[in-house]
Amino acid sequence: ADDPPTWICLDAAAIPDVDYSGGETIRQLHGALSGEGIKLVVAEPLPSVRELFDRYGLTDLIGADAIFPTVEDAVDAYSRRDAPAVDQP
Repeated sequence: ADDPPTWICLDAAAIPDVDYSGGETIRQLHGALSGEGIKLVVAEPLPSVRELFDRYGLTDLIGADAIFPTVEDAVDAYSRRDAPAVDQP
């Protein structure tokens, strides 16, 4: 693409479970995207799915800061990604 994406968001709200092969698929997706300079982020994982991400090492792989409670939170973070830091008094 002329303007390739910098983030890809996986909306996990409807994912009830991640088995071993699903975890490996996410691992491979992360590797392919990061090889292209694209950040994989996840939005709205169920608590049980978040636990499985932790167990499979996916949270460490993609980063806890790349897992958002809502899609809106992911979009907000994307919008702020290049904003300069503001010093707080």
